[in-house]
Amino acid sequence: MGSASTKREILLLPSVRRWLTFFKSAMVAILDIQYADDEYAKHIGWGHSSLSSAFSWALDADVQKLLLFHHDPSHDEQMLDKMAECARALVRKSGKSLEVEPPREGA
Repeated sequence: MGSASTKREILLLPSVRRWLTFFKSAMVAILDIQYADDEYAKHIGWGHSSLSSAFSWALDADVQKLLLFHHDPSHDEQMLDKMAECARALVRKSGKSLEVEPPREGA
């Protein structure tokens, strides 16, 4: 890695490579999205993921369907729908195929 580290280079870390291999071409992945991307910077190291991390990993592993879960308790249904739509927009921008389902209470 040079002095200009990128997110793509970070994804080459051995632990992430193992994760991507495990989920490669899975029909479904259930991933933590505790925080929206703008919230994540305040919570790095708390053991939770951001929305963009979950969708990036799912896309890189060629997962067919991503079920989002473990959201911040302060997030209401409107926020969860907004996060899911953001993920869907990022998927469309990627040109890949990935179905995204937001978390739901009692579902």
